[in-house]
Amino acid sequence: MVDRRMVSVLLGVLWAAPLAAQQTAPAVPAPDPVAVTAGVRPGDVIRVWIWREQDYSGEFPVDARGTAVLPLLGEVRVPGKTAEQLSDTL
Repeated sequence: MVDRRMVSVLLGVLWAAPLAAQQTAPAVPAPDPVAVTAGVRPGDVIRVWIWREQDYSGEFPVDARGTAVLPLLGEVRVPGKTAEQLSDTL
């Protein structure tokens, strides 16, 4: 004959095991490789598009100093800025 306490302990362990596995392994999204390297670096190209202003739109390379020359704005320092930060700045 099996002791009732032993059965209840065994059932408790079996019931708690899946819950513990769920709590110890939270779903963590994998890092986005684009987000990790999203900062602008020398050699990158910045694409600026201004609606109905073709003279001010285009692709502008980032030089070795981390600057890009944009129409009307001239030299703009951009190293390490994300696309969103650069958009806000411009």
